[in-house]
Amino acid sequence: MQSIYHTPGNAGDKQQSMTPKEKAKELYNKFLLITDNEVYNDAKEAALIVVDEILNNAGFIYKTARDAYRKYWQQVRQEIENL
Repeated sequence: MQSIYHTPGNAGDKQQSMTPKEKAKELYNKFLLITDNEVYNDAKEAALIVVDEILNNAGFIYKTARDAYRKYWQQVRQEIENL
């Protein structure tokens, strides 16, 4: 079962819910835009770096939310690897 993590939207927007697969694609596509669609592996690697940084800083999240937070981002990482 995939986790759903509520991510903040743009200012004034309601929170949006994204599955790990949707978040993985979103991150990948953002980095793909930066690399001008030329280097797919660079976009993938950059997205993985971001997720690793998020996971490395998960200790700053309250314990009650930390487990769900880490699980979600670990699933996002797996989905990026699957791209």
